[in-house]
Amino acid sequence: MERVLPAAFGGIVGLLVTLIHDHLLTKTLSWPISASLFGALSIGAILLFVYELISNSAGFLRLTSPISRVEGAWAITIMKNGNRPESVCKIYLSHGRYIYTGYGISADGLLGSEWTSRDVHYDKKIDELSFTADATMVGTGKRIRNYGYIKFYKDAKGKYTYGYGYFVDMADELNHYHMKLTRISDEQFDEKINKVFNNVSSQIALDKRVEYEQSTGRLVPGQDPQPLRQ
Repeated sequence: MERVLPAAFGGIVGLLVTLIHDHLLTKTLSWPISASLFGALSIGAILLFVYELISNSAGFLRLTSPISRVEGAWAITIMKNGNRPESVCKIYLSHGRYIYTGYGISADGLLGSEWTSRDVHYDKKIDELSFTADATMVGTGKRIRNYGYIKFYKDAKGKYTYGYGYFVDMADELNHYHMKLTRISDEQFDEKINKVFNNVSSQIALDKRVEYEQSTGRLVPGQDPQPLRQ
């Protein structure tokens, strides 16, 4: 798309320059030439449409894809999961594939997990998304497979703003969780993630400080360090 649009724009500008030159300067523009130029423009538009169609253009697919109605950022509240009570995710189309990816946030505000879908299917008739994904538990580095589904609902204005579903973690034992999704803006998504990663950076700094003070004998193992100066 990025290569085609500049080329098409350049072609149109070139044709307009030809029209202006012939009409205003040489006065030689005639009906056959006008018809030829119109035909060239029409053929160019058709070729551009065909190119977009066969090249799986993200812009073209996004306009025609049923998942566009739920595309965007979502906040997730996970029921009865004290370790990861909330998450944030994004649903979008990339290179002709549906993507469902996100981050689990632990109860202390740190990054608890992250996942990316392996396969996503969206049924537009019933507004349901089903998925399988690979997740990584940040604390242990353990990778697990999960699957689940989400049913989306419209608000009074006809916009898809919330959903309910579940997912199953296929770890050493199966863990089944229910979840509620609420649409958020990209800015809210970034704000939540930036806060999480700032917390992670602070925790890493604190861990390194504890390790150093223990190694120098300033801190007895099991003793809490003094708060960092702000």
